[in-house]
Amino acid sequence: MKSAGVIFIASFAVVFAMAMQQLNVTAGRRGLAFATSLFIGVATLVQFKLLPGPTTWIDIGGYLFGGAAGVVSCMWLYPRLLKLQPADGAAPNTLGSVKLGETLRLALCIADDSARADIECECDQVRLDGVTWYDTRDAGKGYALAGEIVDNAVRFLHLRGRLVKHPTDGHLVRHRG
Repeated sequence: MKSAGVIFIASFAVVFAMAMQQLNVTAGRRGLAFATSLFIGVATLVQFKLLPGPTTWIDIGGYLFGGAAGVVSCMWLYPRLLKLQPADGAAPNTLGSVKLGETLRLALCIADDSARADIECECDQVRLDGVTWYDTRDAGKGYALAGEIVDNAVRFLHLRGRLVKHPTDGHLVRHRG
C-alpha cells in the first residue's frame, strides 16, 4: 500500500542516513559509517518497493520533502549527539572554533618568534643610521642547512608582513615591530 506519508518517511530515512554517513565518514567513525550504510540500504529498498507504478503529486511531494526534512534533521541532531560523547573520546576535529582559533594564533606567534630567532642567530648584525639590520648573504657559515633555514625564515616573515628589507640592500633585513 502506497501513501505519501510512507513515501515521506522512507525518503526522510534515506537522506537522513546518507547525511549521517557523510558526517561519520568525515569524522573517521568507521563503525558508525558501516551501520548507517546498512540502514541506507534498507531504507532504499523500501523506496524501491513503494515508488514503482503510478504516483500522484502528493506522492512526489512526500518523496521530495521527506529528503529535505531528513537532511535538515540530521544537521540539527548530529552536533547534539557529539555533545553526548565523553570529552576524552572526542575526535580531534571537534575542537571548538574559539579553541582552534587560539591554537592557530599561538602557532603563528611561535613560528614568528622561531623565524626571527633563526635570522638573529645565523646572520651578522649590521648597524646603519642607528638601526640594526641582519645580513642574510653569508647566513649559516657554521653548517650547511643554516642558509636554507634563514631563507625560509625570511620568506615566512615577509609573507606575514613581519619583515622589513633594506631599501637599497635587499640582503639586509630587520623584524617589523
